[in-house]
Amino acid sequence: MIKVLMVCHGNICRSTMAESVLTHLVNKRGLSDCFEINSAATSREEIGNPPHYGTVTKLKRVGIPVVPHRARQMTMTDYEYYDYLIGMDTANIRNMNRIAGGDPQGKIYKLPSFAGQSKDIADPWYTGNFDITYDDIVEGRNAVLELLNSDRDINKIYVQNGEKHGSINKIIAVARENKIVVTEVEKSKLDFMSKTQNHQGVIAVVPPFNYCEVEDILELAKEKNEDPFILILDGIEDPHNLGAIVRSAECLGAHGIIIQKRNASQVTDTVEKVAAGACNYMKIARVTNISDTIDKLKKDGFWGVLRR
Repeated sequence: MIKVLMVCHGNICRSTMAESVLTHLVNKRGLSDCFEINSAATSREEIGNPPHYGTVTKLKRVGIPVVPHRARQMTMTDYEYYDYLIGMDTANIRNMNRIAGGDPQGKIYKLPSFAGQSKDIADPWYTGNFDITYDDIVEGRNAVLELLNSDRDINKIYVQNGEKHGSINKIIAVARENKIVVTEVEKSKLDFMSKTQNHQGVIAVVPPFNYCEVEDILELAKEKNEDPFILILDGIEDPHNLGAIVRSAECLGAHGIIIQKRNASQVTDTVEKVAAGACNYMKIARVTNISDTIDKLKKDGFWGVLRR
């Protein structure tokens, strides 16, 4: 079972909304036995209070059941118990690290980072805009669920009604041969699903990138009987930049790339599109601390070139 704790400042607005949204999605997909989802606060200001009426109203409006909850504060025990502790903004992350005494196990994340973004989710307690908060949470929650629950595979393919020509027919045939579900939908649904509005009548729903370990990169170089060539990226937040780097690294013959787990772009669909297929051939490892990783590689005899 995968244990997820959503965290915000007071545990009555954003984290309870995220808890309810993710719980709803998990239930719809028949995965309730695979997840335990809860929420908590970094402060004690709202302890014992139910979800904010703005959260309740927004969730009812979109047809998502509100998970019964009373605000409570995150504890060190939560850090040990949950697999993923997901905050809503930078201040949450800072306070979560304070409560946990750091993040030695790499469990603390900011929700938008699952969608390859570094932004914060605004607190509607101050802004009064629960619609924007909901949109930001929904944008991240699909990526969260796919990241936690999937292998590198194709889950489903959506095809526009009436699109049965040329390459679409080939896609459908190959998909069915590999027992991948193909669903016909209206163009409006594909437009809604597409981030680029350039879906060309078909969208494949795939899980996030299958990251490797640093040791896997070293092993690849050993298998090729080559000196390891590794790119270590610190603080690359723009997915377009990361995609371009992956593409260049693959052309240069790099054995792999090391990126940060937090506060940096992850391998999203945007990254894969910009990389033009290079992500399928490039080993990419995520680490909690870039400096520690560099120190370890130096002790193992590696030397590097620093470029800012």
